[in-house]
Amino acid sequence: MADFFPDDPSDPKYRARTDARGDIIRATPWFFLPYPGQFGYPKINVPIFLGFLFAFIASAIESVGDYFAVAESCNAEPPPTHAINRGILTEGLLSLLSGAVGTGHATSTYSVSAAIPGITKVGSRYVLVLAGILAMLMGVVGKMGAVMSSIPEPVVGGVSLVGFGIIVGIGVSALRTVDLTSSRNLSIIGTSIFGAIVISDWLESNKGAIDTGSEQWNNIVDLVLGTPMMVGCIISIFLDNTVRGTDMERGLTTSREMSPFHSVSDIIQTSKDLGRMNSQTEELLDKGRRQCNGRDETIDIYNLPLIGRLQRRITCLRYVPFFQPYYQTHDTIQSNSTEKV
Repeated sequence: MADFFPDDPSDPKYRARTDARGDIIRATPWFFLPYPGQFGYPKINVPIFLGFLFAFIASAIESVGDYFAVAESCNAEPPPTHAINRGILTEGLLSLLSGAVGTGHATSTYSVSAAIPGITKVGSRYVLVLAGILAMLMGVVGKMGAVMSSIPEPVVGGVSLVGFGIIVGIGVSALRTVDLTSSRNLSIIGTSIFGAIVISDWLESNKGAIDTGSEQWNNIVDLVLGTPMMVGCIISIFLDNTVRGTDMERGLTTSREMSPFHSVSDIIQTSKDLGRMNSQTEELLDKGRRQCNGRDETIDIYNLPLIGRLQRRITCLRYVPFFQPYYQTHDTIQSNSTEKV
């Protein structure tokens, strides 16, 4: 109304207008339900398949980092192996589903979401379930999704500036258990970050510079080297496992000693020895609770409900990699001791 923002779409300031994308709302139908085959019969293309395969691997690596970042942001324990397996499995299944209905993209974590608990101080999973329901409604109710997509770019940029800033901070804080006075570690960190940026930028500026003699392999190499996260991951993993360094220097020993849940494994291991069940297990449990600083409820935060009972009756479920571990003491010790353990 004040004519502060220009009417010329070619002007960068035009993107700050709330009606800059008003045509999206008008053109979007009220309701839209994705269904398989809406864009025709599926086709198989080997280069595209391999390209998406490597992209999914890079996304899975990013997702693992997001899981740990969310736990760090919520001041929770690091996710165990079975929880990570379950998360990657879910992303894979939903990516198959999204591809089947023709959405044109996979399902994965969004790194800036890991910073939201740190900004809002809300880590409740009920809130995230509600957010997921709203996201599904936006995918079906077209107008609702169009309104969200019409948010001016400066607003999105401001939110991203804070969100990604916290993500960078969380990523750096993950190195707190590493000896940052070691020239070995500083070289690996610097080389990984610098190499990822330089190689990807060089490949972007020199398209077609790498020629393997096969168009398919050229696309694969371009995709892998053109993804800074993948390049940095490869360099850091290779250097960290080839350059000589002690466990203390690499942060492996320190991270295990600093974990407040280290005593929980001792409790489980001791509980297997039924002869020392009553006194020593309770003593270790009290010690573990003191170390957790009142966060006893987070010990089994990643466990699925009712799975323990099913594992007791169905033996094969004990070996499923995305279920929580099953401890045989549940079958042998008394019920009152089980609750204490």
